[in-house]
Amino acid sequence: MNEHSAFSKRHIEEVTQAKRTLLDELNFPPAVTAFIRKNSRTLQIIAICVFTGICLWSFFDYYTTKQKNDSAALLSRAMAESDEASRQQLLKQVQVEYSGTGAAVWSQVVSAHEMMKSDHDQAISILKSLADGMSSSNPLFPLLQFDLGQAHEMNKKPDQALGYYQKLSEIKGFAAVSFLAMGRIYEQKNEQQKAKEMYEKAIAQPELPSTVKSRIEDKLSRL
Repeated sequence: MNEHSAFSKRHIEEVTQAKRTLLDELNFPPAVTAFIRKNSRTLQIIAICVFTGICLWSFFDYYTTKQKNDSAALLSRAMAESDEASRQQLLKQVQVEYSGTGAAVWSQVVSAHEMMKSDHDQAISILKSLADGMSSSNPLFPLLQFDLGQAHEMNKKPDQALGYYQKLSEIKGFAAVSFLAMGRIYEQKNEQQKAKEMYEKAIAQPELPSTVKSRIEDKLSRL
């Protein structure tokens, strides 16, 4: 057969390979192939958007993980610092450089605890700001209520302290400690009947340790 004939094997192979595309090689059903060809531009845009989204998510995940680890390391360094001034400086650094992280919140709590020794009003301001901006379902919320109660006690404001302990008593698992605190305040105010009521509520709580329960029962016998 003439090698220049249109029916030669060489000519057929050249034409066939020239016309076939990657889409043809994938052997999709004809309807799928036709749909892809018709909407190729749209599909390319979607693919680019998906790829970009994956890249952005990966970067965000890396960034947040790094922020979390770096802030935790700095907080740990601050907690290990023996010099009070240096410790406060490092705690402040955590709050400024890693705001929004869990470490930044904890650094504020630690700062407030230390301020209770000398500046009750400032400590209360910090704790109240944290509590007001936090959901009651946050695991840190009960601690803030307890700290605010203690801070007001130390600031000679028992009535305000009672308000925070009352709120704490409504949170599951914290009733015993809150009733004990309220009983102590009422006892200091010489309101013996109310103190007795609080202590009785405290010993009725299943989470109260048996050793503490024995002490409270002994106290009740003397009220």
